Amino acid sequence: MKVIIFILLVSFSSACFAQKEINSASLKISYFGEMITHPGLKCGIEYSLLTRNISKETKRKTKEKKCEIIIGSNLGAYTHFKYNTGVFLNGEIGYRTTRSTGNIFDFMFGAGYLRTFLNSETFEIGENAEVNKVFLAGNNSFMPSVSFGFGRDISQKSEVFDSWYLKPIIFLQTQHNSGILPHLALEAGLNFQLNK
Repeated sequence: MKVIIFILLVSFSSACFAQKEINSASLKISYFGEMITHPGLKCGIEYSLLTRNISKETKRKTKEKKCEIIIGSNLGAYTHFKYNTGVFLNGEIGYRTTRSTGNIFDFMFGAGYLRTFLNSETFEIGENAEVNKVFLAGNNSFMPSVSFGFGRDISQKSEVFDSWYLKPIIFLQTQHNSGILPHLALEAGLNFQLNK
């Protein structure tokens, strides 16, 4: 329980910190497909903690890239129709580069809280052998994650969107049937710069 409270505090504090410096905060909304085909939705806020512009002279032209340390918090959900629905809150930290060509690459680590709910009626046997229905049966889990993302900066062409991205994610679900269950997810989304 202490770990869950700590994760919630870190997630909310990163969002609050980002709101103070709105000029480098962005909102992201994405499709979150757990095991790729189990549909979901994820939204979050990101903040650039540290930004460094690097330029390199070559014989033909100058190559430039922006390097950033990113923190963020996310709220999301997915459903596996015949099994369960998961709702999660997590915080992330990572490294992102944006090249002068517009290509974006990032690598993120995350930690969060995952609550799963079974998508079917669940019953338990009581002390006097009576059968009782369990309301919102499911599990609470710690959810560490790692992801590698790539995308494209479209801020020069769009007045609304800052970039699009695709991000394969591996996350773990602890306390799943007395073990740890690895998950693969695919996130595809759009970033909106909040100071536009």
